[in-house]
Amino acid sequence: MKRFASPGAPRFAPALALAPLLMAGVMLALAVAASPAAAIDLAGVLREVEAANPTLAARRAMTEAARRRVAPAGAWPSPMLEVGAINVPTSGRFDADPMTMKMIGVAQRVPIFGATRLSSGAARAAAGAEAAATTTTRNELLGAATEAYADAYAAIELRRLAAAHVGDTDRLVLSARARYESGAGRLEDVLRAGW
Repeated sequence: MKRFASPGAPRFAPALALAPLLMAGVMLALAVAASPAAAIDLAGVLREVEAANPTLAARRAMTEAARRRVAPAGAWPSPMLEVGAINVPTSGRFDADPMTMKMIGVAQRVPIFGATRLSSGAARAAAGAEAAATTTTRNELLGAATEAYADAYAAIELRRLAAAHVGDTDRLVLSARARYESGAGRLEDVLRAGW
């Protein structure tokens, strides 16, 4: 038996949107590490997510659709126009028989027990739920983008610190070798510095 989720509340859409976002964060880290001149700041990343994320665009469209369903939900049903002829004679002429009636009517159903008010309230609540879901999705996506940006920034900083550490280690090894070669140091200092 298949289970269908309601179209208003997809549970897996934000999770699916996070995978490409995290991949974009890794690619951003690689691009920033490769060329620091092309670095992008956090505000630029958040603007890009806000403008180009398809999940967020779909959620906004769903919110707008739910908002537009509020007014029709509270409207009265459309009036009906009736045109007819009763007791039509067999000759086909309408003036041959004085009993023939021609009829034109307009009928309007007026709900008097508050059904339209309930429908309108339900549609308004659905629009509010869609707006809240859109805000939640937006916050999740911006949070994931911020996390990916922070991870990329931390990776760049760790790379910079590792490069500085390699330079410090090289200087320690050269210093230990120089002391050993001059006779002021011991062999174990050179070996320890090389590790």
